[in-house]
Amino acid sequence: MVTPLVFDLQLELDGDVGIDAIYGSPNADRSAGKIMSVSTLFPSPTTDGETRGGVILLRLDGAPSRSMDLVASWEEIDGTIESDRVQVSADIESPEYFETSGIRKAVCLARYASTLQEWLTTVRGEDDWTPMNSPRNGQWERDSEQLRVPAQFREQFRTIQTYVDETASAIDNELRQEVTLLETLIEYQDSQLDHDLSDQALNRLDDLVELAPTTNGELAEAWGVKTGSEIHAYLESELEGYYRRDTNHMLRPTDEAMELVQIQP
Repeated sequence: MVTPLVFDLQLELDGDVGIDAIYGSPNADRSAGKIMSVSTLFPSPTTDGETRGGVILLRLDGAPSRSMDLVASWEEIDGTIESDRVQVSADIESPEYFETSGIRKAVCLARYASTLQEWLTTVRGEDDWTPMNSPRNGQWERDSEQLRVPAQFREQFRTIQTYVDETASAIDNELRQEVTLLETLIEYQDSQLDHDLSDQALNRLDDLVELAPTTNGELAEAWGVKTGSEIHAYLESELEGYYRRDTNHMLRPTDEAMELVQIQP
């Protein structure tokens, strides 16, 4: 059994400055200046007298304010309400200044993650986690898509790779795994065959290859389509030249379809 320390812990930034992003706090509300919200705070275990914790980072929207306070409020076990206020000094340093190596690593990882998130949002779209309707997928499963690395992101990846590599050399060699991933993305070349298929058509062609030999009815179930006749119409209009029917009238992919799908990740 663990006794709670406090209840309804709130951490906010009070000052004439906006917050552009908050990292490391899932319950944050940057528009309201709320950095952290914890309904019940429990003590963390210690190892060799030390507690391993996390880091919460703020990226300010503009220059730091001369007057900024971190304000914490909470409810004690006996029901009393307490609060504390600490003034924050955020003088602009040049070059960058980090009080500890842990803060420097956290900033590095936040910049790395933001770059990848921007890339993923661009190539996959904003609405990436809408529930799936296909019976072949769970509610939150997504069909795989071909890896795409537009030219403008290759340059961004080279910039952030150099930065992460320098940080790894200075403070933590474990960051080399991020450097390796960025190298893979930079060197990736689209080996896709010339075609005019949409992303949906490519995904459905992948299903046809995976299920072959298959039928209109089986594809209708896999794609969440009501009738086999709709499948027939889709195949003729969107996948013509990428499928054939064998002597038993089963659907099979053509050699061109096989070659196209084999290069999908």
